[in-house]
Amino acid sequence: METWQTSKSYKQIEVSTIGNVRNKETKQILKTKKNHRNLNLVSLPQNHNNGTFCVLVCNIVCETFMENFIKKRYSTIRHKNGDNSDDRLENLEIIIPTKFN
Repeated sequence: METWQTSKSYKQIEVSTIGNVRNKETKQILKTKKNHRNLNLVSLPQNHNNGTFCVLVCNIVCETFMENFIKKRYSTIRHKNGDNSDDRLENLEIIIPTKFN
């Protein structure tokens, strides 16, 4: 079942457990695009000007739903099934190299 929650870093959006991102006010699902590694990106508006910036969907899903997620400099999000475009919460895990633990 798809569960929605407000993003911790981007208060204007909501994120679902299956990797969808939507506008919090309009409930419209935002379009994603792929980067060179087949990772999903979503464009968000910048508050201080009319531009936009891109954020990885897997990062937003992890920070929103994983209680102990802190994006550390050396941590990596791994897609368990090897499909970089599958941003379901159950498919994501955080990898921190042992020398940085």
